[in-house]
Amino acid sequence: MRIPGETRVVLDSNIYISAFLFGGKPRQAVQLAEQGVFILLISAPIKSEVEDTLAEKFGYSQAMIYDSCHRVWDIARQITPTVRVDLCRDDDDNRILECAMAGDARFIVTGDRDLLDLPVVSQYTILKVDAFLQIMHATA
Repeated sequence: MRIPGETRVVLDSNIYISAFLFGGKPRQAVQLAEQGVFILLISAPIKSEVEDTLAEKFGYSQAMIYDSCHRVWDIARQITPTVRVDLCRDDDDNRILECAMAGDARFIVTGDRDLLDLPVVSQYTILKVDAFLQIMHATA
């Protein structure tokens, strides 16, 4: 098992949205990344989905999006996937998988049932935020 600081993690866009809008456990996961407890992996499609959702569904201005996202994007390791996958009916979920694969992620953290219901896909484990936080706190 890797030590926590070397653990690579992809957070689904729904985790970021919940963290920025509501706080709670999704915010705790983002804070652990900001504290360097794990390596946060991000890709351009994930960033775009988060920013577009904040603007289109929640009426965030560009300044509000910047204020919410820039600290997180700055600490995340930018991944550029080179392989396309088509395992999920929602194409945005495929972008999450691609980032995890390209970045050698250990965990994908999501609230998305489609991702959670996938069979074992590769080297990573797909978890809800509660289970992920339990693992991170247990290994800290």
